[in-house]
Amino acid sequence: MASTAVQGGNLVAERSRFGWLSWPLLAIYVLWIAALKSVAARSLSIAGVQLSDQLLLAAFFVSHALAYYSGAEVAVYALSSAFIANLFENLSVTYGFPFGYYYHTALAGPRLFHVPYIVTMIYITVGYLSCMVAQVLLGRRDYSSWRRMVYLAPLIAAFVFTSWDLCIDPIYGTIYRAYIYRDPGVWFGTPGGNYFGWLLTTYLFYLLFSVFVSRHAGAAGKARREPGRSYWLQPVLLYLVIAVGVVLTNIRGASADVTVSSGKVWNTGDIYGASTLVTIFTMVFISLLALASLYGNRDAREPEGARYRAIQKG
Repeated sequence: MASTAVQGGNLVAERSRFGWLSWPLLAIYVLWIAALKSVAARSLSIAGVQLSDQLLLAAFFVSHALAYYSGAEVAVYALSSAFIANLFENLSVTYGFPFGYYYHTALAGPRLFHVPYIVTMIYITVGYLSCMVAQVLLGRRDYSSWRRMVYLAPLIAAFVFTSWDLCIDPIYGTIYRAYIYRDPGVWFGTPGGNYFGWLLTTYLFYLLFSVFVSRHAGAAGKARREPGRSYWLQPVLLYLVIAVGVVLTNIRGASADVTVSSGKVWNTGDIYGASTLVTIFTMVFISLLALASLYGNRDAREPEGARYRAIQKG
């Protein structure tokens, strides 16, 4: 028992070395979205701006994830999301499944086969935030809860992540031309089937991760200290900041006509306006729901494991 306690203490100490970075990184990202990103856009390419954005999110991902998950668990998430995302993205470019036929232009930067490295980073980083927001929404905030909703939680996370894609697709596809669809669709050039492809792709790698961690719930609960609400607040706030960033980008956008590959003409002002509305009623709303889950009632404030131990002591 003593050795287990020592090991548990070492694990907590090891995790605290990473966890303290999350708040400063969140603050830096807020500054980036509020001011620095628009300044960088004057001198950097779209790929350069997005790479800067993703490097900040990647730093947050590493520091935040390692404060709760083990190194092996973080690796499983990162590798499974990168592999499955690249598999389906390449399949879609070549065979049209599951997102529809499309291709990434040079604006998206260097790539592995058909998929830009930035896209892989997005699946890992924004995917991680979406996963953590889903855990907050479902009240899965302690290690014992990893055994609950093993198959449902990945679906909720997939919807949270796909909501982000719904908000930004017309901007980066139709306006910026970072990717182009062979057969443009109803969402200002993006096919509706693309979003069902996103649900499938993200659900699969979330599912692999969910099944993996569910098998380690017991050991994790004994050896690790459960984080408090401030830990779970961080990804919710960052997801909300990303939503605000989309709105700020839309507000700053100029109005002009753009033509997609089918010959249809769209007005960028309409695209920016529609994206803003969708962002508010999806990402912002999801963030508010998550905040309500964290702070709305007493039971939601305490992790399930903490309540169980309190009952046992009583």
